[in-house]
Amino acid sequence: MTKTPPHPLMIHIGLPKAASTHLQANVFPALLTDCEANVGSGSATSISSEAYHKQKDALEILAALAANPDQGRQHRIISNEMLSSAISPDRPGDGVQPFNRFLEIATRLSPLPKILFIVREHKGWLWSAYIQRYKRGKTRLSFEQFVTRFGLEDLSWADRIDRLRQHFPEVLILEQSAFRRTPAETLQGIADFAELPLNSTQLETMLTTSGRSNTSPQTRLALRTHRFLAANRPLWQTIKIFSLGRIQHREQLTAPLNRLGGERLSPPELPPALQSALADDWAATCERLSANTG
Repeated sequence: MTKTPPHPLMIHIGLPKAASTHLQANVFPALLTDCEANVGSGSATSISSEAYHKQKDALEILAALAANPDQGRQHRIISNEMLSSAISPDRPGDGVQPFNRFLEIATRLSPLPKILFIVREHKGWLWSAYIQRYKRGKTRLSFEQFVTRFGLEDLSWADRIDRLRQHFPEVLILEQSAFRRTPAETLQGIADFAELPLNSTQLETMLTTSGRSNTSPQTRLALRTHRFLAANRPLWQTIKIFSLGRIQHREQLTAPLNRLGGERLSPPELPPALQSALADDWAATCERLSANTG
């Protein structure tokens, strides 16, 4: 009797701050709901939503699949953006460690999974990561200090792509801006890569949700408060602002506050040597993007 081939497993590994929230909240669940409706509830189509939130959970799921390949039929997509990079390393070299651990485990899977990796231009990525950490009260460093915690190996997207293609036969590399430039084609490409159906109704819903701002009212209030306080800083020594649904205390406002006047502000300039190295890596990354799957 011919054995039915297993459904392919796709692992989305990030980057963080590169459309991960939209994929996890809107795209992946919709793809799998449609899959269940078309192939029946008896097929293995569950999504590992628990892997969205904690890198440890995602790695434990992958380790369990490596130890027991039959469990792979229970999953079609596993998504955790922190598998590709730490968003706030303690020291240079720490940022690439999550990716190293992911490779160590995922290369033991059989059959090998498909890998979805979404990249973003380095300077914008660093700025977005910094704003997120600052708004959540998880750093009081200046942007310049924050950047020094990343080594070049932490920020080499081209090297990650090369290592992925070395170990996995099917790798899809996308640039975050593709979700704005060619959203329909990008979402259809992800569905085709995952071998999951995508109907026109779902695609329209995904496009509608991707066009909405995912900025919460609390975050918008926080940004307005930042702008007001930056203009009136001498009046304030201790402030309370609403950020992401909770009250945070900020004392002795520092330089980063002046740069949080809005989410679309350009980041400060990077050190020339770092900017040059990252420009070279981005050029190499774009060359690899042209090959796409490998």
